[in-house]
Amino acid sequence: MLVSRLTVVLYGGVHDTLHSFCAIPMVYLCSHRSGHDIAKDTNLLTLALSILCPRPNTRSCEDIHWVSIHTQRNIDTPCNSHTPILSQLLLHRVVVRTMRPLLIAVNILFFLDSVVCGGGGGSGGGHHARGMTGTDLLSQPSQTDSAESTTTTTTGITTGILNQRGGDTPPPTTATTTSSELIWQALCKNGVDTVGFLPCNKLNTLMRQKPPSMTVMDLTRESTGLGLLFGRSLAKKRSALIIQNTGIGNLVTELFTIQKLYQEALPIFLSWRGHYKEPIEAQRILGVKLPALLEAMDVEYKIIETKADLEDLQDDIQRVFESGILKFYLLSPQVWESSAADYHVMGQPRLPAMDISVSGYHGTPTQTRYQAIEVILNAVTDRDIVIPQIGFPAKEAYNAKDRSTNFYMLGALGSATEVGIGLALAKPDRHVYVLDGDGSFFFNPNQFLDLATFGPDNLTIIILDNGSWGSTGNQPTLSSNDQGSIHLSAMAQSVGITKMGMTDSPEELVQMLKTGNFQLIHYLILPGNNKQAVDIPFSAVEIKERFMKNIV
Repeated sequence: MLVSRLTVVLYGGVHDTLHSFCAIPMVYLCSHRSGHDIAKDTNLLTLALSILCPRPNTRSCEDIHWVSIHTQRNIDTPCNSHTPILSQLLLHRVVVRTMRPLLIAVNILFFLDSVVCGGGGGSGGGHHARGMTGTDLLSQPSQTDSAESTTTTTTGITTGILNQRGGDTPPPTTATTTSSELIWQALCKNGVDTVGFLPCNKLNTLMRQKPPSMTVMDLTRESTGLGLLFGRSLAKKRSALIIQNTGIGNLVTELFTIQKLYQEALPIFLSWRGHYKEPIEAQRILGVKLPALLEAMDVEYKIIETKADLEDLQDDIQRVFESGILKFYLLSPQVWESSAADYHVMGQPRLPAMDISVSGYHGTPTQTRYQAIEVILNAVTDRDIVIPQIGFPAKEAYNAKDRSTNFYMLGALGSATEVGIGLALAKPDRHVYVLDGDGSFFFNPNQFLDLATFGPDNLTIIILDNGSWGSTGNQPTLSSNDQGSIHLSAMAQSVGITKMGMTDSPEELVQMLKTGNFQLIHYLILPGNNKQAVDIPFSAVEIKERFMKNIV
């Protein structure tokens, strides 16, 4: 009883020049045995391509390059009940030589297809009693998810197949579907296409099996994720948040003053540290109190300790979105049991050279915040979206020029820019302007990091810098210290924001807005509030519903 055919899929590939690893087109290799039909292998690779490859420009047999290779792996391995070769995934590092004089070390992902063991019979029973297709093998779990399935592999490689599975439709649930796959399926089937993520080693198994169709927004702080994902939800995009449970303390304010205040749905998955075989004392002190803490916060939660706890997850997430609520899913380490120590993609420092040069400022601005907001609202078009931050900026924007495409932030200081980023990414056909302040960026400088990381071209952040905490009584901020003020423009440049300008001139401000080329405008203004401004008469939900209706 011998394995009849070995099909090889090569990730990475070769090109005239190596641009970046992710940009190189894939090369698909097939090792033939005598008597095999290349047309069948072409069909097989087309199938593999549709399952594994997220790049639309390589979903064609025309992009398959046939190259002969030789490995020293013996594929004539007996197949019996004690050697589950049919469910093994083999990962090797080999050297491939192409027609060009170029040697590249690459990772080859092997998988078996159209396997024949004694004509589809055999004495092994179970999964060894029939031939297995590539799709069958794609449904096999890895050792890192051993607690989730009755069938395991011997190599524990999840990053190859499961993390590369493509397409917008998750694989069907089978008897061997893992806990991780159940979670991703429940999200995908509910229209979730993006997750905000902060690392935890208890989440590595879950993230290894992320489908390629799912976008991951790597966060620097849990609270920033709430703003980013809320911005997406304003564009009717569905998201989820995946974080460690100790990070819950970093998002309480935003949780209440964004998602709960505006009644916008968000499923949040927590790695529930501190209660089950937890060696770290600092994790235990919060972990054991987590259910009581969530109850005190008056938010729904569900404890997930076994695979059985995930059976109704898809329906439960559907209810979350239909009801516009928050819900926490506490993922106990028991649900994985054997977690992966390392993330499937490791980072390494890559630091570009950088020259930071900004002008100082010792002049006197000519406009108050209210006057600046009037200028801005008269300069933008009716299709443009404007997001004023909380407090007087939102109130003054309403009084200066209420528009159905104004989204007024009523809470969560330091989140307006995050909301703007998420919304601009989800609505690339609309330009988004955020009216923010110096205090907001001192309060949450992570906004600079996310602007540099995610900020699209259809987004402009306007920092109205009056050197004061305007909404709380105009106390000085860090930009008004004569002995050494913190320069917000320099901070922005230091994280790689280059399309920016600084001015105190209304004329220059308008010109910057009309060019549409500025990601950040640092506009210097006088302190003080418009005391005649009336309160915004709409509730948070009314603001949201009016806004969403008019940006469709």
